[in-house]
Amino acid sequence: MDEVGEQADKVFRALSAQLGTQKYLTGDLPTEADALLFGHMYTLITVRLPLTNITNILKKYANLIEFTKRVEQQYFKQ
Repeated sequence: MDEVGEQADKVFRALSAQLGTQKYLTGDLPTEADALLFGHMYTLITVRLPLTNITNILKKYANLIEFTKRVEQQYFKQ
């Protein structure tokens, strides 16, 4: 893993630990931090990036993927 990938993994690991099994980063209600997290995670999941290893690293953190899908379904799908 290159340096960028290692740094991304550290960030994802910390975010995953903070989220844990909670619905949102700080519990049952979303905050501005959740909105920021969603925006970044959604972009990494849905946009084809030249650094695909970052997306692959993110896929190791199932709770972040599920968080992103849940927020998308709740707030953006009709």
